Amino acid sequence: MIQNYALLVGINRYEIPGNDLAGCLNDIIEAREYLLSRGWERDKILMLQDAEATRTRMVMALTWLMKVGGRELLFWYSGHGSQVPSVDPEERDHKNEIICPYDFHRYWHQPLGDDALKEIFRAKPAGSILTVVLDSCHSQGGTRSSAPQAKERPQKIRYQSSPLEDPVPEKYSRLNRFGVKQLGPFGPTAEDMNHVLLSACMSHQTAADAEFNGQPHGAWSWALLKSLQEASGSISNHDLHRHAALLVKAEGFTQKPCIEGRKSLCDRLFLGGQ
Repeated sequence: MIQNYALLVGINRYEIPGNDLAGCLNDIIEAREYLLSRGWERDKILMLQDAEATRTRMVMALTWLMKVGGRELLFWYSGHGSQVPSVDPEERDHKNEIICPYDFHRYWHQPLGDDALKEIFRAKPAGSILTVVLDSCHSQGGTRSSAPQAKERPQKIRYQSSPLEDPVPEKYSRLNRFGVKQLGPFGPTAEDMNHVLLSACMSHQTAADAEFNGQPHGAWSWALLKSLQEASGSISNHDLHRHAALLVKAEGFTQKPCIEGRKSLCDRLFLGGQ
């Protein structure tokens, strides 16, 4: 029997005080509960929470995930995101999108960014299907936040400013992550992308951390899990993105979630319907 494996990373408490979030652990705990309800085995689901999610341990865990050879592989990250300058000519905004491990401040010059993740993902076995969920910011200025909510809902922004940021960012550049071009929420992507990516927002936007029914969550994680529960898991990646993005909008958030990947992967059932 071919096994399925998942790496779920949630970081509420960061090493540097003042960077804490509220909903990240709830995001991955509920993601695990969803997987268990679909028959995934608990010991095949690795969780890194708060101080466990250092850069070193995240790289080790991602490397493990690429080597286990399962049919369905899931990497779900809930935490801060940021950007650092890039000299890559394909980066139109001259920035590299990164996710922020617990000790991110130690690695501004060696961040866990799109290029590093792309390199790790190259090791994915040909027979494995990789799904990536990122619930974090990819903002460009560090001071920009979502527009005021229709219900004046309190929220935190899942963006961590970088001391290396370009002080004059290109305002309207678009997403460019994991070596693929993204011209908008539904834009074209490289056909050689070996996974499907469901991300919380575009590169010039922030992702919200807010309360839903009295519990803190990332808006994107909350919308994905609600959509999956309503569909009982039988929903394509494309339809999941569309439905969850509408939920985010209906709740008053201005972030625009994105989907990236080959058409065959976007049209495929989320995690194969498992």
